[in-house]
Amino acid sequence: MRRLAGDHFEVASAGIDGYWDAAQPATIAIMKEAGIDISGHACRHIREFTGDDIEALFTLDSSVVVPVSRTL
Repeated sequence: MRRLAGDHFEVASAGIDGYWDAAQPATIAIMKEAGIDISGHACRHIREFTGDDIEALFTLDSSVVVPVSRTL
């Protein structure tokens, strides 16, 4: 998203459970294949964001929409 949008908006990523201090090695490898270095990224929980901060929310699985809505 950052590569496509530049400074037009802020991009953030978060999870709802089972997150770690750093990106997983498999994820780093996959992104590296696409030419994107995320090795310095840290994982965050969705609770670190408030509903007022979020204008758009994309999920990878429709089954998490309700849990995320309740979390915010």
